[in-house]
Amino acid sequence: MTSVPLSSPVANFAVGPLVLGLVIALGAIFVIVVVANRAPPDASALRPYAVYCFGLAFAAIWTALYGVVVIASSLFVLIGSSPVPRGDGVARGVLAGALFGLLAGALWLVHVRMGLTATAGEERDGPNARVARTYVAAVLFVAITLAVSAFGAAIWYAFAAASPSVFGGASASANVRHLLDAIVLSALAAGVVALHWRYLPDALRRERRNGARAARDAGPIPPRAPEGR
Repeated sequence: MTSVPLSSPVANFAVGPLVLGLVIALGAIFVIVVVANRAPPDASALRPYAVYCFGLAFAAIWTALYGVVVIASSLFVLIGSSPVPRGDGVARGVLAGALFGLLAGALWLVHVRMGLTATAGEERDGPNARVARTYVAAVLFVAITLAVSAFGAAIWYAFAAASPSVFGGASASANVRHLLDAIVLSALAAGVVALHWRYLPDALRRERRNGARAARDAGPIPPRAPEGR
């Protein structure tokens, strides 16, 4: 019976999301608990349940995103030539990413629905609704930061693929793989933003629409008249 070395892709795929998910979950639960404790008294006694649901959902959504990125990155390894076979490594990577993506995605879906059920019937400033809004704000903060950073990396690797010698000497195929990784990550983060944007408070979305409409109605800013001497 052969053992899997610690440096194998399977070991890397297993350790990475576990450590990342633990760090993210601890930070998210800390923020959500702090905000929840500042909320009004909870007559329904569901606040710990809501913190559990949204804290786990926060960690699960990023673990699921990691799994999708692992699948895409494993497939992108096939781009370019290689002196060694890569089929087995790609298959292991796709399987590991699919396991993390499916399991974490299912956890996210179940716990978000459970958390939203805990907020049903509450006022906008209710204790459990406040926990839900904190979860949405935290997800949007991380997702927007990740989408912008990955988009900037995609621009960098696009130039690197066009001129490999100027950007570190890596091969064009390697830079193309990095470019595709960054595009996938940016698109997934943007999808997370779009998915959670609808959970923003109605007043905030309405204010954003009114501000955009007012800017369109105002038209271009007229040029400033020159001052007389």
